[in-house]
Amino acid sequence: MVAAVSTLTFVLLTGVKGLLGVAPALVLGSAALSAFPAGKAMDRWGRMPVIRSGFVFCGVGAILTGIGAHYESAAPAVVGFVIIGLGNGQVLLTRGAASDMYPPERRARGVGLVLFGSVFGAILGPFVFTPLFGKDTEHASALATPWFAAAAFMIAGVALSFAVRVDPKKIAELVAENPAQLVVEALEAYPNSAVTAIELEITLAQVIGEDKFKKWWAIGKKAVAKDPRIHVPEKKAECYVVRETPVSAEDEILEQFN
Repeated sequence: MVAAVSTLTFVLLTGVKGLLGVAPALVLGSAALSAFPAGKAMDRWGRMPVIRSGFVFCGVGAILTGIGAHYESAAPAVVGFVIIGLGNGQVLLTRGAASDMYPPERRARGVGLVLFGSVFGAILGPFVFTPLFGKDTEHASALATPWFAAAAFMIAGVALSFAVRVDPKKIAELVAENPAQLVVEALEAYPNSAVTAIELEITLAQVIGEDKFKKWWAIGKKAVAKDPRIHVPEKKAECYVVRETPVSAEDEILEQFN
């Protein structure tokens, strides 16, 4: 949709049909330029902040392009195309973030789900935006509304990104370095920060991978037992709980005897 609408917008603004490929080239070229520094930023600050900023860039670019179309001025639209491309290069890295959320043997599936969502969105795009174009196909101002609508979708994208409670980069780091904190993060996603041992192990196995889970949990469980924030159940049908007030293992033993 971006390639098609940006092409039409650019041609109507400039009046030069020979420049059909300029707008898509600006978008795709900018995306290519932003991908590498965005990837480095993800490694440094986490996946989700970069993805959110990508949605913001795309939204700002869409607004500028809409303004250019509304006032039939090419300059804001061209700047908008470049900014959209910069944001798109960042948002496309969601597939890398998705791979962090899956164990190695299931990473291709995670990336595939993201790509499926992207293709599904591209298929639905014409059905959503076509009613916004109207009957005027000769003036760029008629294309302002679809660009502003696209900016609204980007705002929705930013809002949805906050549903990812733990950054995928952080998940990968916790798996490798801090099992107890990973368990705390997992428990806090449940009502009352509590879940049965069976359910917790099923969830963790999906994150770690079935093949590696037993070995990882044999070591990780010891770290969890020592963490004063976590109540460890004696039976699998009982619940792991994040305590409101941390209690050391020694104090817990004393409480049981008292």
